[in-house]
Amino acid sequence: MERMGFEPTTPWLQSTAWGRILRAHCTQPARGAPLRCAACATRTPANPEIAIHASAGGKAKARRHLTLERVEGELGPLDALEDVNRWLHRIGLWGAAGLLPGVVLGGLVRTCEIKLRVLEHEVTREVVEQLRSRLEELESQVKQRNLAVIP
Repeated sequence: MERMGFEPTTPWLQSTAWGRILRAHCTQPARGAPLRCAACATRTPANPEIAIHASAGGKAKARRHLTLERVEGELGPLDALEDVNRWLHRIGLWGAAGLLPGVVLGGLVRTCEIKLRVLEHEVTREVVEQLRSRLEELESQVKQRNLAVIP
């Protein structure tokens, strides 16, 4: 541990070559031996300060707070382009905060991409229908002019 520039904070602990922490009066166990102190017959923790980190919570604790009701309420419907933008913004924030795993984020982004394609298809179809109707109008006007010019 000293090679890595880290001094143990508890003087009665020492680290073995395999990362096991033992009391100073214990002998180093053979590789693969259990983490038991032979002198005191107690199990020594791999990280004696684990309780401090565990009580602070973590990503798993944060993920529990993201319920279906909350997701439906915050994301809302996915019907228009503005909704897609809102979804992408919100899931980006959730991803940065660690509230969702990467696989779920990827699935949500893919959902937004598909919805954008659907919206694009709807707009394209509307434009094509408008162009067809306009083309029919112009063709009928040209026909009428041709019939009026030819006696």
